[in-house]
Amino acid sequence: GMDGYLAKPVRLEALRDALSKATGRTFVQPLDAVPAPLGSREPEASQKTAAALPSVEHVLAHIRALTSGDDPLAAEILDAYLSTDQRLIADLAHADRCAGAAHKLKAASGTLGAGQIAASASAVEQAAREGNATALEARALATDLRAFRQIVVAVRAQVSEEVPAGRGAA
Repeated sequence: GMDGYLAKPVRLEALRDALSKATGRTFVQPLDAVPAPLGSREPEASQKTAAALPSVEHVLAHIRALTSGDDPLAAEILDAYLSTDQRLIADLAHADRCAGAAHKLKAASGTLGAGQIAASASAVEQAAREGNATALEARALATDLRAFRQIVVAVRAQVSEEVPAGRGAA
């Protein structure tokens, strides 16, 4: 923003520092409390899809660790994802918008702890930028993202026990 920037890939520690500076609050959640990236372990055979989906518990733990347990902030992040994901998924079907949509979905799903979906989105983005993306790859990613949306909705419902949906910044 106007007061600074975070270079990609965003590191949790750098994000905490930026949030602390911007809000005047201290975020002290230890880094070892962050769940391991989904891609760091092989899913069981019964759980395999084009990209393994994280559990509701994994995403909830990840977002709470990212926000140091600040559920209003977690709710804002989840709401931001849910307000844009459907449009971006639709954009995957259009060659002229596929790379940009995949790039945004890569960042958003990675922020929510869906490492393998982020990796799939990265592959689609790279292929689209090189003119090699196939409709099959984009459709597989879209299918995974639609399933992931249901997980995000479930996480948002758990966070919303204390935070109303659509809560704006204070």
